Order: sequence, then structure tokens, then C-alpha cells
Amino acid sequence: MGNITVRLDGYKLNVRTAAIISYEDKFLFAKTDTNEYHGLVGGRVEIGEDSFTSIVRELEEEIGEFKLKKDIKLINISENFFMFKGEKVHEILFIFKVELDECELTKKNSFTMLDKETTKLKWIDKEDIENIWIQPKMVKKILYKKEFTHNIINELED
Repeated sequence: MGNITVRLDGYKLNVRTAAIISYEDKFLFAKTDTNEYHGLVGGRVEIGEDSFTSIVRELEEEIGEFKLKKDIKLINISENFFMFKGEKVHEILFIFKVELDECELTKKNSFTMLDKETTKLKWIDKEDIENIWIQPKMVKKILYKKEFTHNIINELED
């Protein structure tokens, strides 16, 4: 299957899923060797795939086996408009809350993403969240939300 990425009228349209992964008072973030910012674990939705199936697939591909404390829950849909590498991007992002129970994954402080050797995953204490650069920016606002939210973030309008 192919990822839902379309170039149309000067934009690149992405449909993505991502996870706010937590364990106790820590959150798991991804950081590549080439980016200064931290991001959520996730990826593109494939054609014919629903967002829930996509996030489960992405988690299995990127972090491997894990043990859930609670059911995976959709907590946010964000419509993001931004520039990336000189290209206008229109992104529809489904963000899920994933609370883990103790497992091998939660015992490691940091590790390499399974399907991307240049991406490191690291547990960050909630007290340190304000001191790191996270993209998309609104992630810090929804880390502790329990109810569903919808955001429209247009960084192209300045």
C-alpha cells in the first residue's frame, strides 16, 4: 500500500497519525540526527487504512512490542499548514494517547527507532517538557488533555 501523500496546487498533502506515548511521569519523543526539534512517534496513513490501524502499525514498526495500561484513544485532530524544506504542507494529523504499563520499552532511557536508524527515541520527564523544542507546537498544549480537541494551525498566515 502507498502512503497518503499528494501534491496538488502547490501544496503537499499528508495524512498522518502520531502518538503521545506516556509512562508514569514521562513522555516518549523522537529526534532525528538532522532536526533540532523533538516529535511524536508516528507516520503516514496508508491508502485504504483507517487512522487507528495506522497508529497501531506505526507503533509496532517504530517501537516494537509494548504493553498498554489503557486502550489507545484518539485525543486530537490537527490541521496543520506550514513550510517544510521550501514546500507548502497541508497536514491532517490524528493524535492518539498511548499510556504504557511497565514493559521492556519503559525500562530504557533512550533507544534507536526500529525502522529508522537515524532517529532516537527518548523518555522525557514531564518537568523537562517546557525546556525542549517540540513540533508541532501545539503538542505541549495537549499532552495532559483528557478530552478530544481539534486544532487548526496555519503557520503560512503571518
